[in-house]
Amino acid sequence: MSKLNAGTLVLNRGWMAVQVCSVKRAISLLYSGHAKVVDRDYQSYDFNDWSEISQLMVEVDIDEFICSPSVKIKIPRVIVLMFYDKLPKRNVAFSRKNIFERDKYQCQYCGTKPPNKRTAIRWMEENALTFDHVVPRSRGGKTTWNNIVTACFKCNAKKGNKTPKEMGWKVKKLPGQPAWHPTVNIPLKMVPHKEWANFLDVAYWNTELDNDNQADN
Repeated sequence: MSKLNAGTLVLNRGWMAVQVCSVKRAISLLYSGHAKVVDRDYQSYDFNDWSEISQLMVEVDIDEFICSPSVKIKIPRVIVLMFYDKLPKRNVAFSRKNIFERDKYQCQYCGTKPPNKRTAIRWMEENALTFDHVVPRSRGGKTTWNNIVTACFKCNAKKGNKTPKEMGWKVKKLPGQPAWHPTVNIPLKMVPHKEWANFLDVAYWNTELDNDNQADN
């Protein structure tokens, strides 16, 4: 990935994280006066100030800079918008991908899981990884975060219309709503840049989720 396509965390005027944009877009917002750079000490800088400070950063890795014949500027990892003060939309998509992410692509009954995350999707398809209602729908179970778990096809078929208790099984981890940041949708433990942590570590939250009628039995 090129430096210009890497991510920059965007804060609204109230300093709440609202999205991730490319470094190229961040520099454009900075140059146009629509944003300022925020450093680790919560100091903010406009384009000219940040450019001047960048020239003085002699001990910083060169990979942290965008360089051209006329410009050398440190990559802005966090920017704050000057005119946008809206709050992020607070919902987490109740989707197949997010359920798999929550359960780490692991069957919550037998523990079967892919060798590593990079091969998870292919492994999932080959092993027919699916979803299961802990309490079956035919017995009043709802399609919600609290009643849906990832399951391999073998366990899903074997369980059928029974509950884990009736099968003598234990769910590996009780299902529930995941704790993800409301806008950038990444687990906080996977924050790519340490400069982001100051603005994401207070972003755990909970929302009420709607039923997903497309989930499997």
